[in-house]
Amino acid sequence: MAFVIASLASAFCLKPVAAGDIDILKTGDYEDTSFAEPHKITELSLVTEDGVDLANFSDVKWNVVFVPVEDEIWPDYLQEVLAEEVAGYSIAVPINEHTHLFSHTFTLPGNYKVSAIGSKPARRMSRQMESQKEKATKAPKQTKAPKETKAPKQTKAPKETKAPKQTKAPKETKAPKCEKTGSCDENNLFELASSNIRVRYARRDVIDLSPSDWDKYVEAVWTLKELSSEEGQRRFDCPNFYNIDVFTAMHGSLSHDSRCDQNHFSLMQENAHHAWMTLLEKALQCVHASIAMPFYNVAKDKRKYFDPTIGARSMLDSPIFGPDYYGGGSANFDDRDDLYDPYYVEDGRFANFPLRQNRTELCDESKGLFDDDTYIPLCKSILEEGAYKGWRNDDPTKSGLLVHEPRDDDSYKYVSARRWHIYGDVGDILMPNVVPSHEMVNAMTSTRDVTEQFKYVASPKVHGYAHKLMSGMWGGGIDESTLIPPTSQLNKGVPILETFRRKSGLLVAFAWTDELSTRQAGCYQCTKEGCKVNFQIATEKNCYNINNNFGVPQDRTQPVWSEYAVEGNQWYKFLEQMNQASWMKFALYGYGTYHANSGTFGRHEWANQDPIFYVHHAFTFLLNDFGFSKLVEERGEVPPLYGIDRVLEARGVPECPGHNPKDVAVYKNIVRYKTGQEVGEYQTWEHMLDMWSEGRRDYEWVINDEFITNYDETIRYDDSCVDGCVDEALIILNDYRGIDITLEEMCQDFVGKLQNSNNISKEEACAYQLKDIPALGFPFLPSQFDLFSYSCKKTCGFCSNTCGDIE
Repeated sequence: MAFVIASLASAFCLKPVAAGDIDILKTGDYEDTSFAEPHKITELSLVTEDGVDLANFSDVKWNVVFVPVEDEIWPDYLQEVLAEEVAGYSIAVPINEHTHLFSHTFTLPGNYKVSAIGSKPARRMSRQMESQKEKATKAPKQTKAPKETKAPKQTKAPKETKAPKQTKAPKETKAPKCEKTGSCDENNLFELASSNIRVRYARRDVIDLSPSDWDKYVEAVWTLKELSSEEGQRRFDCPNFYNIDVFTAMHGSLSHDSRCDQNHFSLMQENAHHAWMTLLEKALQCVHASIAMPFYNVAKDKRKYFDPTIGARSMLDSPIFGPDYYGGGSANFDDRDDLYDPYYVEDGRFANFPLRQNRTELCDESKGLFDDDTYIPLCKSILEEGAYKGWRNDDPTKSGLLVHEPRDDDSYKYVSARRWHIYGDVGDILMPNVVPSHEMVNAMTSTRDVTEQFKYVASPKVHGYAHKLMSGMWGGGIDESTLIPPTSQLNKGVPILETFRRKSGLLVAFAWTDELSTRQAGCYQCTKEGCKVNFQIATEKNCYNINNNFGVPQDRTQPVWSEYAVEGNQWYKFLEQMNQASWMKFALYGYGTYHANSGTFGRHEWANQDPIFYVHHAFTFLLNDFGFSKLVEERGEVPPLYGIDRVLEARGVPECPGHNPKDVAVYKNIVRYKTGQEVGEYQTWEHMLDMWSEGRRDYEWVINDEFITNYDETIRYDDSCVDGCVDEALIILNDYRGIDITLEEMCQDFVGKLQNSNNISKEEACAYQLKDIPALGFPFLPSQFDLFSYSCKKTCGFCSNTCGDIE
């Protein structure tokens, strides 16, 4: 639908005066904002130029007109609203001490034209005009001047929703044209000011939400939990309403697309989450139309609350983990006498948030989100028909979205979590380099291109850490006395927890590498006492290289592989890493089938049953968009691809199908379609990224954190700065045992020796995968483990130093 917006000045025969401004004073509960928010009362102020006195006018008419982008197509269910907003509103305000103030509730995200038109009474017409009229009346032999036609009366419109003490602007009828014999002065209309008002959904840090907005968000989440999709769509007359467990089913089912995981482990991982969480945002807006997706800025909390003398536990001082927000903190941190206590989250606004107790009918509740003939069979094959082997109970009528872990069958009534608890103090070792800091955010923006930014945000350091640290790790038959068995190749007889305290890499290996593809394949099963190998499936798929007596695996494609895993793409690196690293965890490090309880927000594709999942992931979308802005400002990249296509072309290897920028994704109706596109078709990443670009997006990130937005002036040269781009010397540090040098010096020495011994450049040396360096003696390592992006990030230039002058 195309609309032509005529200028108000020509439509009303206006006489321009000195240009004034229209400022936004407040939108909803928020002041000092540069944009208005949909479905919130916005207070505007007319600022006139010197010499313009409102007392000379009989009233001021405020005109509000929506200006849609010409090539964008709005969905059918909004066409009526769109027509009303484009037709516009006109509200006359009598002259008094409040005339310069105007309140309005904008409805659509986008741009509105707002103007203030002053009207002067007839008695204040100029003497010259009075004289001319008098002469025209008295002059002999002159025809009588035509009478001025009366402007047609305005039709009365319904009252504007939500704006208090204000009637909805009557839809203005066409302004009368000036008579040919008269002039525009005869209408006494003056344009005092005209401004474009940006209207966007404001995505704020949870802690910055007003109490009213936080209440609305909490209520909406509970409503999505309590109502079925059909009930919600009927009650709110909103086609976007879906039960919240539909989004858990979606997150998990699309992770098992026949081609590859469509939500994870490829370049578009965070964008995929952004896509389906946009559908969730639309569902929440069915309950309260003003809701926008909030985020949790963990970097801000880390700087404010983390105390290294106390450890990870100090993060619980943040109110986010207390009774006013998400709970599960101090109340659940300390160990309890009952070894099988589920540690339900019984405080906070989502206390006793119930877990679904079956997997049936959930796929049918997703009708309309996708192509039903394709998605619903996929969903049912995973949730109900046994294609997924990671379910704790194969019977979909008796078990919810629950995976194998060492827990009691009766411990799945509500969301459980032990925020920041990793076997007591063991998790302290992860705080410096795994949990995001402001310095790490800056390091992300310093990486060489957009694909490296994507990978950084998707890594355990930004995305992955929360699946363990915000969910917790405990139990599973592991305590201070649990030893590495004598059959292990490394650390024989050493307490398991002690190995974690020595090297953060071993804790990450334990927590990450045997929780995904091996569990999905059914390599192990668990009871509340612990986990054990499922020998039938393990031998069929050769889990942990069991068919070769757990020896060093020669085949990197077992137990799980895909034809779309092509060496060089992210899908290949993920599957190879999980295959090799799960063997390393099991046999090389000697952890076997030990697994921890990890709460509802664990390391699996059904983790979004815990509501804190959503605010954590929204922060990764913010960082993606922030990284885009830096690429535009500092490197001249342009949306929507920011150089992705150029990098992939140079690499010569595409991502798996569905994850390349021009690929049709598995999502539709995420953003508005454009002219020439078919409404309802699956959308490409290029199109979604275009509609999420700064000039087109419906949302605005409100980053109330100068340490992110103004990093160089606040942190870079401050004594508190701790470099976010560091060499960790992972793996290679084994060659420097007993040598008293820093990790950075290890990397510099190692890379230098590699250059000299092979007569290659530093760039060529840094490109080496650790498995291909004979001196290390680890040919089984995953190809993901390289010098550039894994072991020696600073020395190899993966990122730039974040403290002091950039080297």
